[in-house]
Amino acid sequence: MESKFYSKLFTYIETNNSFSSLDFSDIGFEKHSEALLSLKSLKSFGHIFLISEVKRKFWCLTEKGEEFLRNSKQKNVQNILEVDKLFNSLVKVKEENVKSVDENFLKECEENNYIKKGEIDSLEVSKGNSFADNLVLADDLTADMIGSDSWNNLVLSSYDYNKMGLMEKFGGLHVIYNFGTAIREALFELGFKEVHVSNYVEKYSKEDADKALEETDNVYSVHLNENTNEEEACSKTYYLRSSLFNRLLSEISILKSVPSKLFTIGKVFQNREFDSLDIPEYHSLEMMISDVDLDLSNVLGICAALFSRLNIGFTDFKQAYFPYTSPTVGIYLYNEILDAWISVGKGGIVRPEVMKKLGYNDNMFILRLGFSLERVLLNKNETDDMSNLL
Repeated sequence: MESKFYSKLFTYIETNNSFSSLDFSDIGFEKHSEALLSLKSLKSFGHIFLISEVKRKFWCLTEKGEEFLRNSKQKNVQNILEVDKLFNSLVKVKEENVKSVDENFLKECEENNYIKKGEIDSLEVSKGNSFADNLVLADDLTADMIGSDSWNNLVLSSYDYNKMGLMEKFGGLHVIYNFGTAIREALFELGFKEVHVSNYVEKYSKEDADKALEETDNVYSVHLNENTNEEEACSKTYYLRSSLFNRLLSEISILKSVPSKLFTIGKVFQNREFDSLDIPEYHSLEMMISDVDLDLSNVLGICAALFSRLNIGFTDFKQAYFPYTSPTVGIYLYNEILDAWISVGKGGIVRPEVMKKLGYNDNMFILRLGFSLERVLLNKNETDDMSNLL
């Protein structure tokens, strides 16, 4: 309770010797309920105040009075100053402020069934045995009071062991966790099944270290760039994407002839320099769909369906390269802050030699899509730096 309230309370009780909580407007309160809460706390000061509970009669509106107020508000909404005497009086009754209303007019309103008398619990406050004019009340002992020795003249309220403490503000769920949950729900709606691959981490050389495919006897093979040291490339990156891909492939190979939709979300660790669009650790979403007669249009359709459920727009697709898929499209989202198209992932059709090794028929296809959750969030949260999401 503030010191201003105490000083106003002392001044009022010195003048009137006692008062009721129904006089709440005189001691600085807007509502009777607020006055009750504050005046009850005065009990903690011992015998300085005498506080007793009293049931009092008060005026309240009847159903007829409530109906009159509702209709009058609708009629006078354009010119509220022209409301009649009855409307003004009923408003004051509703606000528990009837001191300014003529007593005879209140009785007239009661006779016309606009108001009635009810009972209310109130508090009567008067001077106690320990009351003195020079007392200073306080709820808390501060460092300033101790330093200035003003605590000698203070009357501190007794400790309330039943009083609840301040509510602590607990931490919320991380934005990436919430976004991952939203993606899971969207994919479940699209008929996908989640595969957990958190225990599968492999070393994998940089994607940039791979060069174009070489075709020999209708079999594709991927070679590392001749100028790249494979051992050095592997030591720089712990890449989860290949393990996600392999794990999903193994799950799909078990189903083979059965159409399936699988996805997984896992962390990617990259030991390299980072900037606003690249960080050493991020989350990757991998999706695979196996069915007959699939083509690249299905990849675009799945992206559109997923992004529409996540309320993400401004999507673009461009030709791209990925070692395991051909053809491959790059997926881009427009970032308004950067005023640029940001690459968020890639998708395509798994290569024929992989399908052949898994024992699929020629009319069966596997689609693969991969996204960086942080890059998609970069656009959704309208920020220009991925580190702001950590």
